[in-house]
Amino acid sequence: MKDEIKEILKQEVPQRHSFFQLKYFVIGNQPTNQSKMWQCLRELKTRYESLESLELEVEETKDKIELLNISCEKFENDKNTPNQHGNLFERECNIKIRQTKRQITAAESNLNQLAEKKKWLEQECQFFLQTFKLLQEVEPLKNFDDLDAQ
Repeated sequence: MKDEIKEILKQEVPQRHSFFQLKYFVIGNQPTNQSKMWQCLRELKTRYESLESLELEVEETKDKIELLNISCEKFENDKNTPNQHGNLFERECNIKIRQTKRQITAAESNLNQLAEKKKWLEQECQFFLQTFKLLQEVEPLKNFDDLDAQ
């Protein structure tokens, strides 16, 4: 069953809003060009902050993977070191090695998910950036508290 699910999941569905939703429901429901530009700016700010946070998480995950690899190497070295506890110590090291390898696999999977999330955020950012530029061609952005713009 897992193989079937894996095969079906090869059909990628973006984990973001569709461009249709962004165009007609996020931006398009705003009544004026100014409010549409302000909405673009709000959306860009939110996504930019998410990208910044995501980049930090990616770096933390990479460091975690490196530390786990170091731990795994230590367990491998310890396992081969003569010890008064003999077989028990070796068995414990083997378990710790397996646990650490599973943690590495989970961290690498998380890293892949973060990369995918970054891709979706960047696509949404690109949409809002292009939309903002197109709206600015119609009229320049006014101050939020401008009476005419409000």
